[in-house]
Amino acid sequence: MLKSYNGAFSANPKIGKFYRSFLTDVEKAERKIYRKLGIRPIPDSRVVEFELVDKGGIPMIEATGLAKTNGDVMQIELSARAVANNFWGLTSTQKVLTHEIVHIDMMYYGGENYQNKPRWMKEGVALWVAGQTFDNDYHKMPVEMRNGRWMSYVESITMFEEALKKNGIANIVQYLISPPDTVVLVQ
Repeated sequence: MLKSYNGAFSANPKIGKFYRSFLTDVEKAERKIYRKLGIRPIPDSRVVEFELVDKGGIPMIEATGLAKTNGDVMQIELSARAVANNFWGLTSTQKVLTHEIVHIDMMYYGGENYQNKPRWMKEGVALWVAGQTFDNDYHKMPVEMRNGRWMSYVESITMFEEALKKNGIANIVQYLISPPDTVVLVQ
């Protein structure tokens, strides 16, 4: 479910485009996730809310998005500022949606098991599935983004790709959704 938005960027044409292409973009994301991870979209009985926000829950200068759970409701917040500014040329709305839906799907299948895994592994799988790499885009980032959280994304995808070479995606998915110590990855 996509909530309506009447915030500071509501007149921006990119916000309108986001709303018009939303369902198609979510379907594309789910197909890509299934193709790369082998996990099916979560059942319709579980509510997933999507919302554009001006501020608040999204850390780091309203960067991009945030996936979270609130009881039986899974929520994805996307920064309206980021959508209106094409994510500063670093990524696309499609990639950000895919990234956040990976987190939602993995939270659904793994619950607390997923939540308790290393952040670099969770971010790494989401970045990898979404096709978000920062090798050539680091110089495009606004100066205030070139440290802290963005750098941890660069490190996450690097570490994830190393783990992927050693373990394969099927083992990594099992590791992310399984209870502690039931699936051991090669270091």
